[in-house]
Amino acid sequence: MMSPINDTLGIRAVFIALTTLVLCSCAGDPTTGGIFWSESKAKHRLVALRGELAEENKLLSQARAQRTQERRSLNRDISSARTRLASANRQDASLTRELSRIQSESDALDLSDADSASEIQSQRDKIASLQAEVGELRQKNEALQTGF
Repeated sequence: MMSPINDTLGIRAVFIALTTLVLCSCAGDPTTGGIFWSESKAKHRLVALRGELAEENKLLSQARAQRTQERRSLNRDISSARTRLASANRQDASLTRELSRIQSESDALDLSDADSASEIQSQRDKIASLQAEVGELRQKNEALQTGF
């Protein structure tokens, strides 16, 4: 009969043998499921990962530079559009004042005077022309304002 100490030693020996077999079969590259990895493999992997990180940082830097360039271009476009809009608004105001002046003058004309009939028609033609121009400018103005 075996003694309890021998049984314990036997069980321990079997446990150690099984553990060794399991560990030996799992040794290797951790990226493929292994537990252990050599220092040289770790250094090679670290170099590869740093290379990938550098490449990703380079791509990120390029994307940021492109975004900055696009933002500057858009800001220039917006500034240009605002300048054109301000100019159109000034021209619209000027034409509106001119139209009001001409309408005031035409209202002051004596319509019964036969000699001034051609002058009245000329003034009415000017008014119609100015009204059309003001309408076009207002359309352009609206188009510029909706572009923002």
